[in-house]
Amino acid sequence: MEGLEKLEIKGTPSTPQVIFETNGNMVLKGRIIPENASQMFKPMIEWAGEVTCKSILFTIDLEYVNTGGTNQLYILLKTLDDNPSIEDISIIWNYDEDDEDHLEAGRFFEDRLARIKFSYSIVSN
Repeated sequence: MEGLEKLEIKGTPSTPQVIFETNGNMVLKGRIIPENASQMFKPMIEWAGEVTCKSILFTIDLEYVNTGGTNQLYILLKTLDDNPSIEDISIIWNYDEDDEDHLEAGRFFEDRLARIKFSYSIVSN
């Protein structure tokens, strides 16, 4: 994992907290409603393409994601899915039990990503 460092971005009211560790533990938490989603996701997508650990455990705990954020989140997950260095990818998709749309978004991604294993967890905010 030479050269690749932990990616940590502090969350704001419109952007999520990001903690991507080189051991494969990844966390995305908060809200995704930035003005420029592609710019916000760029370092995350680059990191996901460069990480070389065998196993990823990615906890996604989002309160709200706008359309642009959803598109970029898919690109991030697809980049992980396509990374040949990673053998095992697991996602813990946290959602509020009243938020059927967020659960459906996770299922939508799951249907389109060949190697990623999703598990769903209800959280109370």
